[in-house]
Amino acid sequence: MELLGLTIFILLECASYISAQSDLKTSPPAIVKQGVQRQPYRSEDSVELPCKAEGVPPPKYTWYRDDEVLEIGNDLRMTMITGEGTLIISKPEAKDQGFYQCNATNSFGTSLTIKTLLQLANLDRFPSRKPLETHTPEQGSSLKLSCVPPNSFPKARIFWSVVKSGQPFQPVREDARVSKDFDGNLWFGYVDKNDARDGAHYVCMVENPYLKTLVRGEDAVIRPSGTTISSSAVQVLWTSVTNALGLRGENLRLKCIFSGKPTPNVKWERRNGKMPTHRFEGANTELIIPNLQFEDTGYYECIGRNQETLTDGVRKSFSVTVQAKPFWIEEPQDVSAAEEENAVFRCKAGGDPSPFIHWFINGVRITDPNLPKNERRIQRGVHEIRFVNLTAADAQVIQCNASNAHGWVFADVYLNVMSEPPSFIISPKNDKISAGLASYNMTCRIRGAPKPLVWWVKDDTMISGGDKYIIHLMGTLEIMRVQSTDAGKYSCNARNKFGEESSSAELVVREPTRILMSPKSMTVTAGSQAKFICTATTDPDEMGNLKIDWKKDGDFIDYVAAQRVFKNRRDNAVTISGCIPLDTGRYTCVATNGLNTVEATANLLVLAKPEPPTDVSVTRCQGRSAEIKWSPGSDNNSPILGYTVDYNTTFAPSVWYKHDKVIEKSHTETTVQVSPGATFTFRVRARNVIGISEPSAHSKGRCITQPAAPDNNPDNVRTIDKSPTKLWIQWTPMPEIDHNANDFSYSIIYQRLDDGSAPRPPHKVTRFQNRLDYWLDLDVGVTYKPYKLLVQAVNSNGFGPPPTPVIGFSGEGEPNIAPTGFKLDESYAISATEARFTWDVVDPKAATINGWMTGYAIEYARIINGQTARRRRLKVPLAGRKPEDEYAKWKGSQASRGKRQISTMSAIVSNLPPYSHVTAYVRVTNKRYAGPPSNSITINTPEGTPGAIVNLVVVAVGSNHIDLKWDRPDEPNGIIVGYNVYFQEVIKTKDGRNTLGGKQPRLPQITLEPNTNPASYKSRLAGLQDRTKYRIYIHARTRIGEGIENFIEATTRMPEKPGRPDFRITDVGLTTMNVTWLPDQRRPGGGFFVKYRKEGRNYWEHTSVQSNQKWINITNLEPGVVYELQVVSYNGEKHQTGSGTKVAEMLGASAVTSSVASAGWFIGLLVALILLVAALVIVCYVKRKRAGQYPVHEKEVLRGSYSPAESSEPNTNKRFVEYSRGADPALNRSRGSMDSVTKPVESDSDSMDEYGETDPGKFNEDGSFIGQYGAKKHDDRGHEGTDPASPAAFSTIV
Repeated sequence: MELLGLTIFILLECASYISAQSDLKTSPPAIVKQGVQRQPYRSEDSVELPCKAEGVPPPKYTWYRDDEVLEIGNDLRMTMITGEGTLIISKPEAKDQGFYQCNATNSFGTSLTIKTLLQLANLDRFPSRKPLETHTPEQGSSLKLSCVPPNSFPKARIFWSVVKSGQPFQPVREDARVSKDFDGNLWFGYVDKNDARDGAHYVCMVENPYLKTLVRGEDAVIRPSGTTISSSAVQVLWTSVTNALGLRGENLRLKCIFSGKPTPNVKWERRNGKMPTHRFEGANTELIIPNLQFEDTGYYECIGRNQETLTDGVRKSFSVTVQAKPFWIEEPQDVSAAEEENAVFRCKAGGDPSPFIHWFINGVRITDPNLPKNERRIQRGVHEIRFVNLTAADAQVIQCNASNAHGWVFADVYLNVMSEPPSFIISPKNDKISAGLASYNMTCRIRGAPKPLVWWVKDDTMISGGDKYIIHLMGTLEIMRVQSTDAGKYSCNARNKFGEESSSAELVVREPTRILMSPKSMTVTAGSQAKFICTATTDPDEMGNLKIDWKKDGDFIDYVAAQRVFKNRRDNAVTISGCIPLDTGRYTCVATNGLNTVEATANLLVLAKPEPPTDVSVTRCQGRSAEIKWSPGSDNNSPILGYTVDYNTTFAPSVWYKHDKVIEKSHTETTVQVSPGATFTFRVRARNVIGISEPSAHSKGRCITQPAAPDNNPDNVRTIDKSPTKLWIQWTPMPEIDHNANDFSYSIIYQRLDDGSAPRPPHKVTRFQNRLDYWLDLDVGVTYKPYKLLVQAVNSNGFGPPPTPVIGFSGEGEPNIAPTGFKLDESYAISATEARFTWDVVDPKAATINGWMTGYAIEYARIINGQTARRRRLKVPLAGRKPEDEYAKWKGSQASRGKRQISTMSAIVSNLPPYSHVTAYVRVTNKRYAGPPSNSITINTPEGTPGAIVNLVVVAVGSNHIDLKWDRPDEPNGIIVGYNVYFQEVIKTKDGRNTLGGKQPRLPQITLEPNTNPASYKSRLAGLQDRTKYRIYIHARTRIGEGIENFIEATTRMPEKPGRPDFRITDVGLTTMNVTWLPDQRRPGGGFFVKYRKEGRNYWEHTSVQSNQKWINITNLEPGVVYELQVVSYNGEKHQTGSGTKVAEMLGASAVTSSVASAGWFIGLLVALILLVAALVIVCYVKRKRAGQYPVHEKEVLRGSYSPAESSEPNTNKRFVEYSRGADPALNRSRGSMDSVTKPVESDSDSMDEYGETDPGKFNEDGSFIGQYGAKKHDDRGHEGTDPASPAAFSTIV
């Protein structure tokens, strides 16, 4: 960064200097556009000779041709472009050739262009054409076709062509045998019959590329003689100049043409030195050294060799000398100086031979006596002219020419003398930078003549320089090691004898940007993710400008093009997803606030499985082995550990097999074993710790092996049981790669072993279809007899090795024997699903088995309504009887047959259907069949646990209740006596997964009335939390226990105010009545309670909240009294809706109406009643006080539970006044009760099967106190102690 800043500063200084010169008030002329040293032209084209100069005042132009003034006005063909001196010659003629030079002159001097030779382009014709020249060389001899090209300017291009009549010419292609020398002659190292080109003519062609003109030389024909070509030694036919002179900076060309058969190989060497930078053409016959330098001087050799010249070959030496046109060592420069100053011009040139130096003043040679003398002009040797104590009259143009035998260089510069006060080219500018910079340049560019004195002031204090400050030539102030204290006001001041100037600017210095967390280098595997984190900070005032970006390998990342690279806008981290090896590199965090930039770099190394090997080839194929060679692919940053070779054959080209050989990482060739009679193609895969590469391309070349007899026989020869009288022989077919030759087949020989029969003639089986197994089906007419089997591979080259004999059996038949004594084992306790049976053992060696006895099969089934259901089978294998021992035990059975030992067999059946009538029997089994059944027995299994309930659905969901419906289990396995219900809250974790809360049982669980078994149930789970997801489990229950669970999930809704319910009053008696409510259809509510009071009273009494039914019996009412009633729909404490008020009058008289006031006995009776009332008041007070200590009440008070009487809908009846139980302790009593024996009247539209028990008098569950209070309790008047705000209530509807 510091080097870059210094470079920019130097460029700005130069630009400032150039700008200063361009703004000069006066200056001598200076050539800014001129021609070339040599310019061709065509007579039909206009010629342009450029000439343009700058100067103040503008210069005037004069042209010279051959050092004589060209009178442009006298020749209408010549004009100059307005505003410059460029000369245009229209319709140029031959007389216009010559050396042209342009002079530009103003009052301060004369500037000259270089001299341009204007020359007419031309291409002469060949001399008169000679008759066709015919060459008849012997085959194998050399030949030269001559060409003398005509004169051409510019230089012409020479080439040879082959021409046939009526066809376009074809250039002769040059090589080591046929080559053209520098003069244009065509050489043949040796001639062969193909050089005749069917009588075509060889023609030398010359082309002038400037004129785009082509001329044709003499025709030649080659007619080779002889029939054979003999080998010949190498000889030199032609070489370029052996003492070669080359010019510095130009190309040097050396060439050797050799003869010989075979065509010689050409090589170039440099004696005692290293070959310079070079290239070859013409099959190495031509050496080209571009940009020749003095150090390339020396000796070079071309060497030709062929089979006849194998030792040192034929050599030809070249001596190379390097000279040079003049070139500048120190070129004169324009000088602008003030009066009284000095000016120096230096002109120094190199070249070989050394150039001569000539000075000119305003175009006049400095030695010319006509040049005015100037005592203040001093010439020091030939290379320097000095002017001292300049005056305004010293303004002039100076020329320097350096020339030698090879050319010249020319310089045209001016001396300008100025006088002006100081002025600012560039004034200091307000700026904002970052502390920590190595240096900072406060730019100030000043001009003036004489050169002004420049000084700087910071905050009214002069800057004295030293290590902290540097004041540069043009006035710029450089501040070293920038700190926060360098902020302030800076003034640039300049003064000379003509005046003084000053300019100021403010410099603000901010704290630098710093990287707090640098990215960390990492190594990842391909396909994974890489993430680089980088954090930075900066000056608080620049935090809004802080930006962080990323580079990869020095270039900023294009996030649109790099689709797998993402930058996080929040933390500025960069993430590379699905990394591939190309993602490996340097990742640089670039943090900047616009004032300074800091970087931190980390490396990413992506490891991947290797790239496939390349260039796989078969280097040898012989016998039963092949050699494979390959080149490693890229290891993708993880070293290769080894290689594996795959192969396929023409039998299955799309199927590749892995060779077992493990190849070390250091090897790139291996030998693999191959089988006869096949064509193999190979591929290779590389392996590293990441994985195995993709396969390489198929090998170049294939390995074709010779046929041979089979090396092995088929595997898995066996017999299979298809039919009682069939011998089915089966085996696994051999893959085609093991056939080893054509005409492959299998030869099968079999022999019965139990009757002494001789082997049967072989059977031949050919490959008839592509199967996993082959077989031979033979009808032997006997059941379950042993046979020896031989299966052998055969092909056109012979038989495979002797096969291993295999013993097999003909097909089995059905057993003809049934077990006896089948019965239930009474000593084993029978369960709902398990029982043990016993029976008499059957001799496994009995001939009636008709096969290999595998054991027994107990078959059992449920009897339903007198019908036998589908039978199940339990297999009971015989211990110690393995199929592979079949033949050995068969042989043993022949000797021991008839020695049957009677014993008892038993087995436990563990999946009997519970609570069922079950029939069972047992059979004998062999490998294929089961025999006749034994005696059948019937047992009764006891009751078990039920299966899962079915068709569980959510009927409705409220804010704190869920209505469910299900059907009884398909497999009750006994008498269903009830259902157990559990529920869990489904909780969503922070990471989005679901977890379950504690499992809560419903207490008490659902118990059905005896002798009832309804097909379906509908129930409500109430008292739940709103907007909560629950998992609800339901188990059917028998007297044995609960069965398999079924569960469902549902989410309660957001709390809402329930709709207004309606109700009706039925069964009004002396002291009881029934209230049945009709919930709102859209918003029914989770529970209901009844408020009631005597007509005209101010307080209300209430029943408990009912969640499990839609009716209630109110008891302990007073006869003959009129009551007002309301039903309240309840969705929690904050969501209640009351119904309208209805009135009911109890049966009976309310009081004695006869007048007894005058009777004497009435007074005594009245006193007794008063005393009785007083006693009752005391008793009631005691009772209420005890009621306040009731555990449920105590808990409710401690919890602050809501009492439904404390809130209701506004009274729609003017006689109805709300009552709060806590408002008047004297009236704090309850007169309502539920669950009396009175059954409500039902309407057709209000079915109890939909939402409640069919008989309220038989309901025996409390859905309000789940898991907390247990069974319900009654006070002395039969009131049920149920809390209306209980946490859960489950209602069950049958």
